[in-house]
Amino acid sequence: MSEQAIEIKDIWLLPNLWTCLQFITVPLMLYFAVQQNLTLFLTCYLLTFVIDSTDGLLARRLGLCTKLGMYLDTYIDLAMYVVVSISLYLFIPDFVSEYLAVLVALFSLTILSRLISVIKFKRALMLHLYTSKMLYFFLTIFVINLYMTDTPSELLFILLLADAALFIGEEFLIIILLKSPREDMLSVFGVFGVLANKNK
Repeated sequence: MSEQAIEIKDIWLLPNLWTCLQFITVPLMLYFAVQQNLTLFLTCYLLTFVIDSTDGLLARRLGLCTKLGMYLDTYIDLAMYVVVSISLYLFIPDFVSEYLAVLVALFSLTILSRLISVIKFKRALMLHLYTSKMLYFFLTIFVINLYMTDTPSELLFILLLADAALFIGEEFLIIILLKSPREDMLSVFGVFGVLANKNK
């Protein structure tokens, strides 16, 4: 799959069309955050979460996994994290301001990681690590908790930031350790397995 070419015509495949619905839900999240409508923001967030959680499963079930789908999924996720960060700042500015430096550092490191990948492999690797899945989970729990209690949970936010740091650290290690581009890694331990097999 990692060596598959990107085919623009693949956009019309059902799993990719399903993924593309997030081009509607993600901007709507920002719109409702600007309007200070937490209910509709959460609705769009949960729709985005459901789409993101099922598009890969749908692609595998239908045998329609494509390189384009993998790129769409990764970059929509990145856009979603940016939109949610901005939205949370709009809803709870005082709380988010306390962590603003950490958030900026994490986003900067994510961009740096992609840049290193482009320099080393001539393209950004599309890694779907377990830590990134956990990041989405913690973010979802944080947003739901905010809606239900109207108070941001510091513990959940710290867990979210810690997992984001782990994900970015894993991504850096994988990019540095890999000799050739591979996108089937679920954790840094997969790279150690690849390296061990090559040394046999």
